[in-house]
Amino acid sequence: MKIKEFSIIKYGPLKSIGPIELSDNFTLLSGENEVGKSLTVDALTKFLLKKKARSFNAIKRVEEQPEGYLNLEIEGKTNKLPEQVIISEVSELSASECRNIFIIRDSDLSIEEEENFLTEVTDKLTGLKANLITDLKDKIRDIIRITPTGKFKSTKEDNHLGDRVDEAESLIKKIDELVEKLKDREYEKIESKLINFKNKKEEIEDKLNRLEIAQKKQKYEKAEKSLSKIKKAEEKIKNLRIYKEEDWQKWRDNKKELERINKEIEELDSKLKENKDKREELRKKEKEIERERYSLSKKTGQTESFKVDSILSVVLTVINLIIWYLTSIRALLFSTLVLGAISLFIILKGIYRKPGQISKKKEKELAEKEKELEQVKEEKIKFEDRVKNLEKDIQKNKKTKEKKQKMIEKLKKEGKVEKLEDYKEKLEEKQKKEEIIKEAETILTNLFGGERLKEWQKRKKNLEEYKSKEPGIEYEESKVQKLKEDLDKTKKEINNKKEEVEKSKEDIREIERRSNQALDLKDDFYYCDTFSDLEGIKIKLKNFIEEHRKEKENAIKVIKILKKLEQEEKEKIAELFGKDSLASDYFKKITEEEYEKVTFNQDKGTIEVINKEGKTLEASKLSGGAYDQLFFSIRLALAEKLLDKEKGFFIMDDPFIKSDLKRLKTQLQILKDISFKLGWQILYFTAKGEELEEGTVGEIRSLLNEDIKKDKIKNIKIK
Repeated sequence: MKIKEFSIIKYGPLKSIGPIELSDNFTLLSGENEVGKSLTVDALTKFLLKKKARSFNAIKRVEEQPEGYLNLEIEGKTNKLPEQVIISEVSELSASECRNIFIIRDSDLSIEEEENFLTEVTDKLTGLKANLITDLKDKIRDIIRITPTGKFKSTKEDNHLGDRVDEAESLIKKIDELVEKLKDREYEKIESKLINFKNKKEEIEDKLNRLEIAQKKQKYEKAEKSLSKIKKAEEKIKNLRIYKEEDWQKWRDNKKELERINKEIEELDSKLKENKDKREELRKKEKEIERERYSLSKKTGQTESFKVDSILSVVLTVINLIIWYLTSIRALLFSTLVLGAISLFIILKGIYRKPGQISKKKEKELAEKEKELEQVKEEKIKFEDRVKNLEKDIQKNKKTKEKKQKMIEKLKKEGKVEKLEDYKEKLEEKQKKEEIIKEAETILTNLFGGERLKEWQKRKKNLEEYKSKEPGIEYEESKVQKLKEDLDKTKKEINNKKEEVEKSKEDIREIERRSNQALDLKDDFYYCDTFSDLEGIKIKLKNFIEEHRKEKENAIKVIKILKKLEQEEKEKIAELFGKDSLASDYFKKITEEEYEKVTFNQDKGTIEVINKEGKTLEASKLSGGAYDQLFFSIRLALAEKLLDKEKGFFIMDDPFIKSDLKRLKTQLQILKDISFKLGWQILYFTAKGEELEEGTVGEIRSLLNEDIKKDKIKNIKIK
């Protein structure tokens, strides 16, 4: 089994490497620190094992799988990993065997979980299963809950089984003692009466329960009926919602007001007519008085004399004008002066006529007419004002009337009726439906409380399951009351008997509590109330003890057989080591006989070594260099054992970094021997092989330089 070639295209920060062809014997891959030597080893590990490589420490420095391949030759056939297969599919090597034998990463030669690993290897070599035997023993002990010494465990994790078995044995004795004590107290008779009363109580409670169901059924029926009424009423009320009490009152009030206004307008029209007639009479009377006054004033002469004088004056003036037209200027001026003087005299005579010249009687009559005329005028003005005010009032009432009529017309239109009586009929119909709804809601409120319709429907639906139950039972409050009274009496009787029973009950309860704890009856609690229950719990305790004792006896027998097999297995592990074993030979050679033998301590499950003075040392007590050399020797020995006649490969990442020059030479010589002589393939990665300066080479390179020159070792520099 050899690695022929590999190529890494991409792996985290690692630059592309290869393809690199490897020697079948020894290949040295060297490079400076931080060039990706360890990442190259990780990539090869993932090529070989794919997801199974996760068991390697720090393998997740780069999360993703590397891109590339590795060609692995097994029995002449080349397999491309990981594209086609992984190593466990074409060989019998496991991931832990690769980790602890064939692949050395980060200069770590130790074996992880060495005892378990060595047991696995031994199982593989011998065909036995030591770890499986150990696990099986532990599993049996865990299931039966016993210690390695064969006692029941009493830990919290084991549910205190040991303590519970001991408690069960103690309780059986306690029960026997308590039974004798209760017989002396006639406990069974008291208990029998208590049972009878309890049965009676159950019968009464059953009747009450049935009546309660009948009540719920009745509730459902009432709710169904009431909700049905509400539904029907609301359907009919939909078209009646427009009819409102306030609108009806508004129509009624406006109608009454309209009747009043019409009556008032009629009265005002009548008054207006009367006042207009009166005003017309006064106007006629005024004209008549004016005529009479005028006639009277004419009869007094005053007017007539004044008129004669005026006419005479006018005649003289005309004569004067004629003369002026016919005569000379002087004659004209003279005649004018004469005529003017005569005219002026006549006028003044009329103006300054003495009062006594008019008749006193006529004067009195004239004054009376003047007074009467004034009174008529005043009376006429008064009636004219009345007419105006009445006309205003009539106009105002007509406007109010128009407003009222519009309001009534609006209500008619909204109510789709022509008469107030029809509106009232619709309103009363609506109110009746509302009363039906209100009455139904009152019933529902009494049944379910003050919720609204949706909640009532929900509550009714919750009662629907009872609508067909208890068909022959009618709920009656009086029946319920009578049964409750009987129930109270029965409860009192039960309490009286319980008081008698209670004297002995404390001991029974203690047995019940402790027994349930011992039996751990969490989901199936055993109640101990009666005399017969004590016997029942005693049987359970006996069965519990017997069951676990039998299980323990059988488990101990099986464990004895397994122990014998286990001892045989450990002896097989020891055979891998010892004075003449391969591991001892390699370790003795590498340490130049400083140590004589490698052994396996069966009791401690650890690897030990014996030095040349015969002193035994644990592997963990060795120096860093000796420790690495020990596990390098073990790896070589195990590799040869596992692969038998077939030869394999070792991938080594600076495995001897802790070794001094002397031991390093020895270790490298062993590697060359197993490679050149035995045919093992060595892939040796190192940072000690780089060129130190011009003309010189590193430590590993210098030790292997001769073989490199002879082409026994292939040297590849990683850049």
